[in-house]
Amino acid sequence: MKREEEMAEISVKAMYREKTGKSAIQKLRALGQIPAILYGKGKENTPVSVDPRQLKAALTAGGGINTLLSLEIEGLKSAKRIAIVKEIQKDPIHHRYTHVDFFELDLTKAVTVDVPLHFVGKAEGIAQGGIVQPILREVKVKCLPHKIPKHIEVDVTPLKVGDALHMSNLKAEEGYEIIFEHDDTVVTVAVPKEEAAPAPQPSAAEAAVEGAPSAEKTEPAAGAAQGPSAATTATPAKKEGSKSEGKK
Repeated sequence: MKREEEMAEISVKAMYREKTGKSAIQKLRALGQIPAILYGKGKENTPVSVDPRQLKAALTAGGGINTLLSLEIEGLKSAKRIAIVKEIQKDPIHHRYTHVDFFELDLTKAVTVDVPLHFVGKAEGIAQGGIVQPILREVKVKCLPHKIPKHIEVDVTPLKVGDALHMSNLKAEEGYEIIFEHDDTVVTVAVPKEEAAPAPQPSAAEAAVEGAPSAEKTEPAAGAAQGPSAATTATPAKKEGSKSEGKK
């Protein structure tokens, strides 16, 4: 297991928001900004706005959601705040950022974050017909903010068919701790499921026999309808009365 170098800070400009109503947010978006909130343990919520394009570029350069951001907030005395993204809301159609939650960090105190796993190497079990199946894609890590790894590499090379790595097999590097309650499976090399055998096809002779008309004519069951006339109920003829019946 290997991790990347320590997390560096990336600057992102932000503006303090005095107004937080719907009309104020519409004006922000017209200027190319999106609303955001900055909060932290024992600290008041601070409404800000950011440029979504700059934020996306910062997260890409920093390696993901755990990028340490140095928020330079215009309109506040203590302008610089170190934070990470806690949640991003996106437009469901265009996937554009619409709102962001920032969590302010104390660089002297440990934080718990989700760190993605990168599976590397070629498992021995692949040559035996096995398939590498990752079960977990990320794990919880506790460390100081600057020690947050971008990702943790998991080497699957020694795994044979039927082998698996569990949480207890992950070796943490110096500076961070992997947190888990259950020894869950992280990755396994499984045998591919056998495809169901196709149903046997009848031979040409069998197909010919099955398709031939029967020599015996099947008699209809008693009471069964025989053609359209049987399905039609006969209407009794109307009896015409004698002309003499009405005369005395």
